[in-house]
Amino acid sequence: MPAVPTEESDFSRRKIRIAAICLLGQLFGTGMFMIGPLSMLMLPMTQEFGWSRSQFSFAMSAVLWAGALAATPMGRLIDRRGVRPVVLTGVTMVGLLTVALSRQTSQLWLFYLLFCLMGAFGAVGGAYGKIMGSLFTRNRGKAMAMVGAFSPVIASTFPQATNQMLLAFGWRGIFWGWGLVILAVAVVFYFFLEEPASMAPPGSTSVAAAGEGVSPAAPAPQLAGMTTAEALRTRTLWIMMASGLAGGILGGGWSQHDFAFQLSRGFSQQWVVNALTISLLIAPLATMLGGWSCDKVRTARIYIPFSLMAALSIYLRCILWANHGGLPLLFTAVTLSTMAINGQMPMLGYFYTRFFGMKSYAEIAGINMAVLSLVMGFSAPLVGILYERSHSYDLAMKGMIAGYVVAAALFLAIGRYRYTPDFKPMAESEPQAVAAG
Repeated sequence: MPAVPTEESDFSRRKIRIAAICLLGQLFGTGMFMIGPLSMLMLPMTQEFGWSRSQFSFAMSAVLWAGALAATPMGRLIDRRGVRPVVLTGVTMVGLLTVALSRQTSQLWLFYLLFCLMGAFGAVGGAYGKIMGSLFTRNRGKAMAMVGAFSPVIASTFPQATNQMLLAFGWRGIFWGWGLVILAVAVVFYFFLEEPASMAPPGSTSVAAAGEGVSPAAPAPQLAGMTTAEALRTRTLWIMMASGLAGGILGGGWSQHDFAFQLSRGFSQQWVVNALTISLLIAPLATMLGGWSCDKVRTARIYIPFSLMAALSIYLRCILWANHGGLPLLFTAVTLSTMAINGQMPMLGYFYTRFFGMKSYAEIAGINMAVLSLVMGFSAPLVGILYERSHSYDLAMKGMIAGYVVAAALFLAIGRYRYTPDFKPMAESEPQAVAAG
């Protein structure tokens, strides 16, 4: 009598190990990793080389624009050639380029070129979402949230580590130190990174395979879904992009200025670093809430309160001074901002799986990210220009508040999910909180 196939738990040791690899990739495997340290490098590098803040901020634009141009072809490569070769090449090059930045001179073109290359080689974020989306079914939102929750816990050590590197070795030591860490991650990937199609546990078969005579080695049915062309014909993808643009045109570049902004409000550098560290330790609560909500709430409108949370955090910054609100208001504003960002982290990846499936996941995500990155590449320099013309961040912050509110309002029209968590088409009669789009 044939053995009855059993379904592997979403929280088995094997799946948790693979999720941990994805966590490392999200932390260190993209060019966006250096955006955080850049905020602490603005003052020492502009002072040494005589650059303006807007000139320095174009480094973030270089990462975003190059990543935008590379995201779609990179996603196509991942969908067609596999995760391993693309990701291993990308992560290794990001590490080498980070080390090369330690040799930066006063030539702005070199600064921009290195960040352009970092953005292009680091445009592999869709790979980690594809792995997670293929691996988890019943608890996909929670699993993505767990990866997102551990991410800020680990990242909470980064500001302190970066600050110590800056104090001990100067800004060049920051590039050396983090570059070596990224190269070490590439070695880990070489030994442990797996392809989504090879993730079935050894000796197991799915229920579909057992019932239909499909070979256990065949690609799993969870790679079904829309083609890229089909996704582009839906209004859903365009609403997601429009919402991201509204919130990101100024908000996307704020992280480059937030450190300097807090110093300008009368806080010491150590207190600013402490506030960032504390907020990152609290952020996993929002990440878990976001992932849990995706599994429990049957509509993508769950995104709305997190976007409004980001608007509130910026409003609190508008009224914040060291002698008005002080440290309690500083910690509240920074924590709300970090919670909003981290709460949204598992959501977008989850939305891709429920709206578009897994067939062309990386390419669809790449198109969305490309559009967002092209526009958000203007964000940090735009905030810098507004600051230099008005000698204040107030105008930029008012624009961010409006952008986050518009981003939330657009999700009111997002429509119904098209796929069940196990990638079957949703029945037209399936009850939804939102009418079909």
